[in-house]
Amino acid sequence: MMPGHIVEKLFERLDQIADYPIGVKPISGSQRILCTAFFPAGHGLWDPAGKLPPLPSRPVVIVGHNWGIPSDFDEALADGIEFSDTWSKSRRQSCTTWFNLLAMLDAAGIARTDCFFTNAYVGLKNDGKGNRGRFPGADSPAFVEQCRQLLAESISLLKPRLVLTLGEDAFLMLSGHSSEFNPWKGPRGGFRNIKTVQSDRSSCCVQFSVADKLPSAVAVPLYHPSEGRNHHPNLPRQLELIAFALSIAPSAGLG
Repeated sequence: MMPGHIVEKLFERLDQIADYPIGVKPISGSQRILCTAFFPAGHGLWDPAGKLPPLPSRPVVIVGHNWGIPSDFDEALADGIEFSDTWSKSRRQSCTTWFNLLAMLDAAGIARTDCFFTNAYVGLKNDGKGNRGRFPGADSPAFVEQCRQLLAESISLLKPRLVLTLGEDAFLMLSGHSSEFNPWKGPRGGFRNIKTVQSDRSSCCVQFSVADKLPSAVAVPLYHPSEGRNHHPNLPRQLELIAFALSIAPSAGLG
C-alpha cells in the first residue's frame, strides 16, 4: 500500500476495533482484496488495476450495510477483485449491489473514480444465515459505537462533498452523529424510515459535518441497491434526490 495514503490510516484505525461479537468475523489485516472492493475488505476505491489511485478531492462516500460472508470474501480475495466490468453480464448481475449501484451512479452522472465505497458495519457476517438480513453485531451497543466512530473518523479524513447511505442500517449509523440529522427524526425522537424521509426532498438531503471546523457534506438516505424496489418504481426518486443533493453540495475541488 502507498505510504501515507489515507486508506492506510483507515486500515490502521480498523485494527483498533476490539471485541467482535459472536457471529462477526474480523477481516485479517494481512488479507486485502487488491483491486476494486468496498472497505474494509478492500481499499474502497474504484481500482480495476489494483494500483491504489490517489483519493479523489471531496469524494462521494457510499455507505453500505456490511461487506458480506466469509465464503464470498474468500472468493473475492482469490480473484483479487470484488466486481469487474470485464465479467460476463450474468456474473455481474449476480453481484446485485455493485451491478445496481453502478447503474444508479452512472445515471446520476457520478464517476466511479470520484467515489469511496465503505460499510456501516466492519467484519464479515458469520452467523450462518447468508449475506442478507440483520447483521449480528447490530445487537452489541459497544460494537455499534465502535463502527459509528470509525465511520465518523473516515468521513473526517475523506472530507466528502456527498454521502449516500444504502439501506436503513447505514442511514441509522450515520444519523447518530449530529443534531443536523434532526429532520430525519419523528415527533417522538426516533428516526423515521427511509420512505418517510424521502417524501420531503429538502429535509431528506441534510447538510452536516461530523466535527467542528470540518467542511460540510450533504447526506442522502437511499434504498439499498440490492433491493428490487430500488429500481421500479423507486429508482427515479433516488436519482431525483441525488441530483438535488449534488446541486447544494460543495464542489469537488473545494477544501
